[in-house]
Amino acid sequence: MPGITNKKSQLTDAEVRRPVDIYFDKYAESHQNPTNKSIHWICVPLIVFSLFGLIWAIPFPYIKFLGQINGFLNWGSFLLAFSCYYYYRLSPVLSYFMLIVLFVFGYGIIELLAWQKAGGPALWLVCLLIFVLSW
Repeated sequence: MPGITNKKSQLTDAEVRRPVDIYFDKYAESHQNPTNKSIHWICVPLIVFSLFGLIWAIPFPYIKFLGQINGFLNWGSFLLAFSCYYYYRLSPVLSYFMLIVLFVFGYGIIELLAWQKAGGPALWLVCLLIFVLSW
């Protein structure tokens, strides 16, 4: 129809791009130094792992009907669910990757809890140490 324009055709590339693309572009702009990139590939995952562990270590109320899975439902579980939802809103593929990463982190935390029960250091202490060293 004459006189009616397609609003989408009038948008610039920056207006059509997804928020996740904008975040990655901003990250790329601020991380040009190869040493900085290398440090971030190591330290950022360690910081996320340690924060996940610290949140996991916050006492969670015992819910009787959950039975054996009581130890696995905790504040860290809610963080995992919220994170996956957040990443799903940005990009479904990214959310699947983050879900795998967070499950691997969860496995590492469960192993740290087993070490704690066997007489090792407390989970919160190990995670705090990892956080301080990574920061």
